[in-house]
Amino acid sequence: MGLPENIVIVEDEVITQRYLQDIMLQHKVHVSGCFDNASDTLEALKRIECDMILMDINIKGPVDGIQLAKIIL
Repeated sequence: MGLPENIVIVEDEVITQRYLQDIMLQHKVHVSGCFDNASDTLEALKRIECDMILMDINIKGPVDGIQLAKIIL
């Protein structure tokens, strides 16, 4: 099994978000988007390609990463 082609990062810490982006770029994985809350993530997933989501548990807003994962599934 190879690496995914397109990923989305859901992380509210900008430094961590950039670090994850750098790692993905080193492995030639396209980052389709970076988001810090559930609302923006859900809206974006309607229009962008995504093979995998890297998601923090503690994100901005009333919906945490675990709840967001359940919504997405």
